[in-house]
Amino acid sequence: MAAKPIIVEAFIGQPPCPGCRELEQMCAELKVSLGEQVQCVLHKGIDGRERMAELGLKVVPAVVIEKLVRIEGICPSRETLWKALREFGLKE
Repeated sequence: MAAKPIIVEAFIGQPPCPGCRELEQMCAELKVSLGEQVQCVLHKGIDGRERMAELGLKVVPAVVIEKLVRIEGICPSRETLWKALREFGLKE
């Protein structure tokens, strides 16, 4: 039985700033690198407004992992994002 994927929600502005574009690229890389270990959900612009309000987010880019706000207002480095995923049980 496969382990449940780690849910990553990425909030990106529309039009995207450079940090938002970078975060979107990192999410695409996660899908390629980790396959079914991670499920990345992109919330772009106004489409993510309701979910942002639910989570109390005020700015983008932002990363929420398993319903916990991990990063807000800055694009994380790849190392920071991977470290956060490891905190949630990612096995590389």
